[in-house]
Amino acid sequence: MSGERRTAWRTASLLATLSLAPHGAVAQARFEITFPAAAHAGPITGRVYIALSKTSDAQRTPIQQTSETGAPLFGVNIDNVAPGQTITVDGQAFGFPIASLNDLPAGEYWAEPFINVYTRFTRADGHLVWLHMDQWEGQNWKRSPGNIYGEPVKITFNPKSATPIKLVADKVIPAMQVPADNEYVKRIKIQSDILTKWWGHPIYLGATVLLPKDYDKHPEVKYPIIYAEGHFGLGAPGGFGGGRGGRGASDRRPRRRPAQRPGYTGGQVPWPC
Repeated sequence: MSGERRTAWRTASLLATLSLAPHGAVAQARFEITFPAAAHAGPITGRVYIALSKTSDAQRTPIQQTSETGAPLFGVNIDNVAPGQTITVDGQAFGFPIASLNDLPAGEYWAEPFINVYTRFTRADGHLVWLHMDQWEGQNWKRSPGNIYGEPVKITFNPKSATPIKLVADKVIPAMQVPADNEYVKRIKIQSDILTKWWGHPIYLGATVLLPKDYDKHPEVKYPIIYAEGHFGLGAPGGFGGGRGGRGASDRRPRRRPAQRPGYTGGQVPWPC
């Protein structure tokens, strides 16, 4: 092909491409989230969420309202994002129960940003994975110590607006406060060598034991044992003492929770999921 013909062909291709391009890009709403170094000094790999609700109070913020049928939640994965760097959540982000921000009706909402911080696991099978590491809260990312959130902000949302809505996640969920042992209730926490080796990260097993009255005064007496392996919990088996325990300072907002299962709570593994 001669140089003249090649130039003509390229010009025709360019004109065809331009003719297929939209005359004007459709504006889409988006959120821009940042976190300060005071909340997390280093880069974060994890998942960032935006929860939106018509209501918000100390007990029921937008994040706490999210569920299979709750407030809309939109999320994106992040990789090695530094403090101050902008994280964008727009119409391409996966949402539920509304699939996209583009489908969210215009109006006033309370918006809450949340960052689920992941941990690096170099597994024994050679795979390297980033997952959320349980912090002894029972694998509940909404109240897991070290995760970051921002106070809910009242916004006016327009799915066709090109102006970004900027939010800051600057509050860190504090560490769990494990209830103190007493003469009846004892808690055990041990590191599993097998699981630690497999995950390439310290993994612990825990149990909560309810003892008979005067157990320590009669060391020669043998008692029957009831084992019960249910969901993770630090409260006394059977609801003994009337407290559920285990929430402590890390549960930044009171919530209704199901009662603890009765019996010995053993073999609770904080799986990194």
